[in-house]
Amino acid sequence: MKKIFLFTTISLLFFSPYLISEEIFNCNIVPGIDFTQKIETEKPLITNLIKINFKKANVYLQIALAGSDSIFISNQYKGRGNLRDLVKRKEALAAINADYFPFTGDPLNLMIQDSELISESMPNRAAMAITVDQKIYFDTFTTNLFLAINDGNNLIIDGINRSAKKNEIIILTPRFGELSFLKRKYLYKRHSN
Repeated sequence: MKKIFLFTTISLLFFSPYLISEEIFNCNIVPGIDFTQKIETEKPLITNLIKINFKKANVYLQIALAGSDSIFISNQYKGRGNLRDLVKRKEALAAINADYFPFTGDPLNLMIQDSELISESMPNRAAMAITVDQKIYFDTFTTNLFLAINDGNNLIIDGINRSAKKNEIIILTPRFGELSFLKRKYLYKRHSN
C-alpha cells in the first residue's frame, strides 16, 4: 500500500504540469436557477456559484440560522449546523454559508430575519441585505441600540442575543435560545409577542 501511495504521489508531482488546472461543472437546478462549480487544482480552490434569474425562477431568498431557529441550543453543535440540514429543514433548493460563527451558532455580524434583529453589526464588516422585493445589497452597517426609559432618558444597549462582556448591556430575546450558555448573571425576562 505504501509503495503504491508513494508512486502515485511521485507521478502526480512529476506529471502535474500536464494535468488540467481547471474544471468547470454547470447544471440547471430549475428554470431560472443555474449552478456552476469551478475547481482550480493549482491553488487548490473550489468556487460554487448559484445564478438566479428572478424573472424566470419562481423562488425567493430567505435568511435563516443554520442550526435551528434559536442561536444557542444544548447539543453537540451548540447552535451551529451544516448547510445540508438547513436545506432539508427549510425545504430549500440551496443554501449559502453567509457569516462566521464562534464556537456557538451566534452570527458574528448583522442578522435581521423577517424584520427581527437577531445579531448586531460588527464595525467595518460588510453584510448582505435582501429587500422585500428581493433586491440584494452589500454594504457596511452600524447598529445603534437604545432602550427608552419612562423618565425620558435612553439607555445605550451594547448588543443583542450574545454573551455580555464586562460592563455591557445586552438584550436577550426568545431567539437567543437556552440560557445555560451564559457565564455571567443576567436579568432576563421572557416576553411573548
